Amino acid sequence: AADFSRLKEKRLETSELLQSAGFSMTKDSAISGTGWQGKQLQVPDRKRLQEIYQSDEIRTSLAQFLPVYYDEYALSRPHRPFADLCSRSHERAASRERTRGPHFPCIMGHFRAYGEVGLWLLASFSHSHLSQYPELTRFHVDNASDAEAFINNPAIQHVTNAVSSCLKMMFPGVVRRLQASAEWYETHHHIKPQFGFFWNLCINGIFPGQKRIHSKPHADYKNVVGVCALLVYEIPGRVKFNHSKRTWLVLWEAEVAIQLPPWVVCLYPSSLLTHFNIDVHGA
Repeated sequence: AADFSRLKEKRLETSELLQSAGFSMTKDSAISGTGWQGKQLQVPDRKRLQEIYQSDEIRTSLAQFLPVYYDEYALSRPHRPFADLCSRSHERAASRERTRGPHFPCIMGHFRAYGEVGLWLLASFSHSHLSQYPELTRFHVDNASDAEAFINNPAIQHVTNAVSSCLKMMFPGVVRRLQASAEWYETHHHIKPQFGFFWNLCINGIFPGQKRIHSKPHADYKNVVGVCALLVYEIPGRVKFNHSKRTWLVLWEAEVAIQLPPWVVCLYPSSLLTHFNIDVHGA
C-alpha cells in the first residue's frame, strides 16, 4: 500500500490535475436514498437529454464543457469552449437500437446480488440485474468455454492486472471495500472475482457491418457506489481509430469531456454520472 501511495504522489507531481469548482461528487451527484447505488435522471430529463444527443443541440449544450485532453496533447492545443469541437455522430448500425446504443453487451462473470445477502458486492465493470444470490451471467453460461478462454487469455490478464494496479493507486479505499466483498463471497458462496477486484466485465460488441461503438446517454445507476473501469478497444486490421476526434467520454453532470485513447484506463463512478460518447472535429 505504501508503494502505491508513493507511486500516486509521483504520478500527480508529473501530471496535470484538473479540479471542478462548480461540481462536487459528494454534494451534486445522484445517490439513492439508501446510499448504496446511484439514481438516474427523472424521466422527462432523460427524454430531453436523448433528444439533445440526437440533434445539433448537443453542440450548444456542451459549449462550456471542459475538454480534458490526453497527456501532452493538451499542451499543444489552445483552450477553447468544447462546442467549437463538437459534432454529432451520424453513423448508424444496421442492427436494432438499444437503450444504451447500437452494440451487443457481452457480460462475463457474476451478476451482483442486491438481496439481503448481497449488499457487500460493491462494484463491477458493467451492469447487473436483481438477484438474491450471485450467479454467472447468461452470456457466460451459454458460452462457457469461450468465456473461460477469454478470461485466461494473457492479453486480458494483462489488462485486468493493469486495471487492478490503477485502482490500488488511485482508490485504495474502494479496493478495501472490494477485498472485503471478495472475502465475504468466498466464505459464503465459494466464488471469487474473475477480473481482479471486479466481479464482471462487459465487452460492448460490434454488430456485423458496424465500424465502431457509441454509447447513448445513460447512468449505470444500479451499480453500487464505487468506480467502474472503462477502456476503448481496437480490433487489429480494422480502420485506424483517431482518438483525437472520435468517441470522447462525456460526464454530463460534471460538465467535462475526456479524450480517451485505446487501452487507456479510465476510472469513474458510472453509477453517479450520466455518461455517453461524442465525436469531435476541428484542428
